[in-house]
This record gives sequence, structure tokens and C-alpha cells, in this order.
Amino acid sequence: MMRSGVVLLFFCLAVGMFAPPVPAVDIGAEIGDFRLSDESGNPHTLRSFSGKIVVIVFWAYKCPSAIRYTDRLDVLQRKYDRNKVVFVGVSAGSGETAAAIKANKDNLKIDFPILIDREGRLAGTLGATHIPSVFIIDGKARLQYRGAIDNDRRIGDGKRRAHAEDAIDALLAGRPVQVRETEARGCLIRP
Repeated sequence: MMRSGVVLLFFCLAVGMFAPPVPAVDIGAEIGDFRLSDESGNPHTLRSFSGKIVVIVFWAYKCPSAIRYTDRLDVLQRKYDRNKVVFVGVSAGSGETAAAIKANKDNLKIDFPILIDREGRLAGTLGATHIPSVFIIDGKARLQYRGAIDNDRRIGDGKRRAHAEDAIDALLAGRPVQVRETEARGCLIRP
């Protein structure tokens, strides 16, 4: 009897360990509100950005791929009217402290808040798997783009595909986003 109980317990644990993750929200679906604090302890919610396009960038100072994109993100953010497009970074499951995030953000002159998602809940909701990756949410809180910022080509390179920029431009012009999902690459997000 005890042996079958141990087998049953092991089976339950194994199924739980290998159960598929909760699927991420679909492209076009509404995102539920979230509340996360930034590197300075200030709370942020999706609802507080109502009516604006929100560009969520998963970022980590320990990820060389994210650091490589710092200048491109700065150029991208400066292109858009902050009354219409808001950028926020998210540090998910990285183990980075708020103080270290703040110090590195200041050192790199990143001009948007970095929200701390220690448990990776927002990452799971959006389907974020890599750093850097970007998620673009329209003014009605619907996910309109998920994936890579670009095809890892520098601004000015004729072969560059500006996925995030194209999606933002389409939304601002009231057009549908043509490429709604791409594969993000870089450092893995680990819960």
C-alpha cells in the first residue's frame, strides 16, 4: 500500500513538473491589467497608460544581447511622441536587484522605467522567452505585436527589418500591423 502511494505521489509530481505552461495571450487579445514596481519602487499599471501604445521591452543588464540593443531602443523611443507611445522595460526572473538595475539603467542612460517581474508573471502572460524581446500593446490594451525588435541589423543597414517600428507606425496610422509575431533571440528568460 505504501509503495503505491509513493508511486502515485511521484506520478503527480512528474506530471506537475512536465505540465505544459499556461499559454500566452493571443495576438489581438486584450491584456489584463498588471501592477509592477520599477527600479525606484514606483508602481506602474497597464491601466495607467490607457489610450497609449505601450511598448514593453524585456531587458536585463546581465544580457549582452540586451546591452547591444540599448542605442537602438533609445533611437526608437526618441522617434515617438511620449503622449502617444510609452516605453517600459521589464526585468523578469533575472535575479537582478532593484539597486543594480537602477545603477546599470543610469549608467546606460536608459530613459524609460524598468519594471521588476520577479516571478515572471507578465513574461508568462505575454509569452516572453528571450531578452531582448518586445510586446506592443495598442491603446485598448490589446497585444498587437510579439517578438524581436528587429532582425539584428543596425539602423541604416539596408537589410534591416524594423519589426517593432513598423508595428508602432501602423498602429499610429490606424492600419493593421502586417507582421504581428517574429522569433525573439538572445538570452533566455529563466523563472
